Order: sequence, then structure tokens, then C-alpha cells
Amino acid sequence: MNYVEPLRKKGDIRAMKRYLKKHNLRNYTLFVFGINSALRISDILLFKVSDIQNPDGSIKDLIKICEKKTGKSKIFPFNESIKEVMTEYLSKTNLELDKFLFPSRQGENRPISRMSVHNFLKEAADACGIKENISTHTMRKTWARNIYDNNIKENPGIINTIQKALNHRDSSTTLRYIGISQDDINTIYLNNPL
Repeated sequence: MNYVEPLRKKGDIRAMKRYLKKHNLRNYTLFVFGINSALRISDILLFKVSDIQNPDGSIKDLIKICEKKTGKSKIFPFNESIKEVMTEYLSKTNLELDKFLFPSRQGENRPISRMSVHNFLKEAADACGIKENISTHTMRKTWARNIYDNNIKENPGIINTIQKALNHRDSSTTLRYIGISQDDINTIYLNNPL
């Protein structure tokens, strides 16, 4: 199995979003949801519209799920990116509350397949000139790496928060997971003489 990378550059994330929005609103929405929720694809695909949208059509403020892989509960609020993309998506798709949020095109009441998500992510990455190994797990890793990069200077303990959000057992797993490399360690040494 190949190691999957997070998207580290904001420009790559923006390029993926532009490409996906231009080609398919469902895929774009799934990508934005994935990079903003830190959920595994196996959990994302199980969402029904009613998990996201209130009966009055508004988007929920927060959700609670039981992770499929770990069986652990996870509660998190929807940020503005999720709310915005879900509002647009649900207003244009008119999906009923009991339907899958990201339906398959096969016509049956089932979600898009994990392989289909993998394929559209690879296609978008290739079209955007992204060379890293991209898969469905890239979305979750991108969330974690982005949080780490944006907060580590002001909050060195952020790794513990990310660890908890990802339901990892220890911070070393989280550091490995987000792709902290020897180059990153070398930079710390070189940029912090005493």
C-alpha cells in the first residue's frame, strides 16, 4: 500500500476546489466537507441529508457521529466552509432528508462508492498538476496538516488537540500521520539557534 499525502499547499487546495466545482457539485461538496471535517471516507459516505440539514432547510450547527472504524463518538461543529458549501449543494440538488448526502449515480438509494471518490480525487489532482500520492484519506490528512501548520507557532500543544480530533492513541502517530518529515525536523534545528 502506498503512503498517502496531505495537500500541504493552499494553492493546491484552491486548485482542487476550483476544478471539482467546475466539473461536479457533489464531488466538490464532498471534498470541501472532507477537508473541513477530519472524517474518514467510510463515515462521510454514510451521511444522510437529515444528518446535515434541519427539517426547515437550515444547516445544522454541529453533529455527533459514531466512527465506523473505531466505534468512538465524535462531536464537531460545522465551520463556515461546510455550512456554505452544504447550503449551495442542498439548494441545487433538492435531495430528500432520508436520502444519502452523496448519492451514487447508479440510481439506487446508495452512496457514491469509495473507489469513485478515489477516482475523482486522482483525476482532479492530475488535472491540477499535483504530484503527491492522493486518495480519499488525503482529505482527512489535509485537515490535520493544515491545522498543525496554521497553529504550531502560537500553540505548540496543538498536536494533542489534533490527536484527539483524529482519535489517535498518541501524538507520535499523529505526527507521522500528517507527514512530519526529516526535512521538517531539520528546518526546526536550522531555524532556531540559541
